[in-house]
Amino acid sequence: MISRFIVRREFGHDRPTVLQSAERTRRTFAIELSQNKTLEVCHRAGIHALDIDPSEGKYLLTGSQDRSVAVYDIHARQSDHGPALTDDDANEDADTTGPGSNKLVPKLHQIENAHKFSVETVQWYPHDNGMFVTSGTDGALKLWDANTMTPALEFEDFCGDVIYQHAMSEIAGHGLIAVGGQARKVKLCDPASGASTHELVGHRDAILSVAWSPTDEYTLATASRDNTVMLWDVRAAGPIQVLDQHNGERHGFSSTVVTTHTGECNGVSFTPDGRHIVTTGTDSRVRLWQASNCKNLFVNYVGIVNSNPRRTSFCISPRSSVPLLFHPSKADINVYNLFTGALVRRLRGHYGGVKACIFHPDVEEVYSGAQDPEVLVWSPTTDWADRPHSRRLSSIATDHDAAALDEWSD
Repeated sequence: MISRFIVRREFGHDRPTVLQSAERTRRTFAIELSQNKTLEVCHRAGIHALDIDPSEGKYLLTGSQDRSVAVYDIHARQSDHGPALTDDDANEDADTTGPGSNKLVPKLHQIENAHKFSVETVQWYPHDNGMFVTSGTDGALKLWDANTMTPALEFEDFCGDVIYQHAMSEIAGHGLIAVGGQARKVKLCDPASGASTHELVGHRDAILSVAWSPTDEYTLATASRDNTVMLWDVRAAGPIQVLDQHNGERHGFSSTVVTTHTGECNGVSFTPDGRHIVTTGTDSRVRLWQASNCKNLFVNYVGIVNSNPRRTSFCISPRSSVPLLFHPSKADINVYNLFTGALVRRLRGHYGGVKACIFHPDVEEVYSGAQDPEVLVWSPTTDWADRPHSRRLSSIATDHDAAALDEWSD
């Protein structure tokens, strides 16, 4: 497959990025339970939150129901009951597979009592891995110094009894932290002043999930137990849009109440390019929306079971030609083609319900946390290129890039 791309590039038929895009797509579709990387089990209860630092892609944060927070250096590996591996040793063993080659990734740090109760969200500071933020069901929002592993700033009992999720924008200059919880309003916290700047009022029940737009620093999406997802301009008082699952066409429906799902909305996220919004709810439905006009695209994702009373954390592959959605479904992670809804595969390995998953864009890996309580690593397999449908995916990647070239060429 690679030789075909090289020949096409040599004759000027493809852009330099075509091979890169095709290989990323191939690797993303080839993700399976890793045979050469295992993370040390350090939590005593379910893992509810994960995050990878965006500045280096080196450190993994985990937050658990046992009140603790842990940090892993996912670039460092250690053999079972053996000495730490050097970078040269790690490179030599990078392509090994099989039971005997499994390497243990030890925890780097652990804070045993980071919160009084369950930790629900962990997030690295977007521009520097020297700081991270945690929140939990104790109603506290904490900013931590990653060097000393001590709180640098605490917002105690800031959002009521429970915080389900907080979020910082990766592009915003304002630095605000959006906090959603048992209170029916979103609080916007300013770490510079240590206080709340203002509140966003509009939901009728607890807010389970919040997400900033990756392209507009003032646009925020919130998902609530009142069956709605709302879009906000944080400079304004009220919501600018409520996502309507019927797109305003209420034929045959007696109720005039706008809903996003027929159950509680417990997850919302923008796609990495900001053009679409993905929502999930306890009606076991996932919906894909056009961000520009907030229209439901009616993509059907079959086979998801979602009864999570708290936030459901899912992830989307950002750089492949065919974006994939990784969504928890009981103890499995269902993988879908984001735009067609086709089920690509089910990732099975956990023994408890999956609570969180995150995609590592630099190496096309997925990390997942569950009630086990383990963090599993899902990596691309090395033999997947020999399978028949890998050639079909390389064709998809080529066609996708060729279409983009035609669209922008003179």
